[in-house]
Amino acid sequence: MKTIFLIRHAESVANSGERNPDPNQAELSSFGHQQAEQLAETLRTMDIPAIYYSRFPRTQLTAAPFLKIRSHMTKQVLPIHEFTHREPATVKHTTEQERRKLWEEYWGRNDPEATDGPNSESFIALTARIRRFTMILKSLPNRSAVFGHGRFFTLWGVQMEYPEADFLNGIQKEPDIKARQTSNSLAKELMQLSANRLLVEKKNFANAQIVPFEVSEETITCSAPNFGAVTLP
Repeated sequence: MKTIFLIRHAESVANSGERNPDPNQAELSSFGHQQAEQLAETLRTMDIPAIYYSRFPRTQLTAAPFLKIRSHMTKQVLPIHEFTHREPATVKHTTEQERRKLWEEYWGRNDPEATDGPNSESFIALTARIRRFTMILKSLPNRSAVFGHGRFFTLWGVQMEYPEADFLNGIQKEPDIKARQTSNSLAKELMQLSANRLLVEKKNFANAQIVPFEVSEETITCSAPNFGAVTLP
C-alpha cells in the first residue's frame, strides 16, 4: 500500500471570474500564486519524492514554488489535462459564468461521443484517459504528488465508482452492434452520473486542495468526501 496525493491547481485567471483569452492556457491569478506559495511550504514537510502535473500551465505554475525548494526532484507531465468538451477557439475571451452555460448545455445533451471540433474531447475518450490515469497511479512512487484539475479528478472519482466503466473503452471500435448498443447505454448512464455529481451535487476539488489516496494493486481508497474504497479490475 502506498499514498499518492492528488492536488487541484491553485486559483487561475479562468476560474477567478475574469474574462480570459484562452481558458486552457490560463495562468494563475494573484491569489492563486499566493496559494501555490503556501502549498509549497506545506509540501516541503511531507517527504514528497516526485511530482506530476498536466500539460496545462496552471498545474505547472502551482507546482513551481515547490520545485524551487526541491529543484532536483523527479517531475513529469501526465495525460491528466482538464476535460475539454468544447473546441478551445469557441471559448476564448469568455468568463467562467459564460462557460458554465455551455457546460450545462453539453451535459444536458447526454451524448458520450459528441465532439465540438478537432481539438475537443468526447466523453467516451475521456473515460479511456481516466482508465489510463488509474493504471498510472499504481506505478507512481510512494508519497508522490499529482497536480491536476478539479473536474478531471471529480470525473475520475465517478468512474471509479461505476463497475461497468471498463467495458466503455471499446465503444468506438466495437464491431458487434449489440455490444456497441450496450456500450452506448452504459456510457449515457455514466455521463448522467457525472453530470449529477458536477451540476446537481456540485462536488469538486477545492483550489490547492491536497487529497491523500491509499493505492494498492486492488484498491484505491480515500477518506475525503465523494470518494470511498473502490476495487480495480
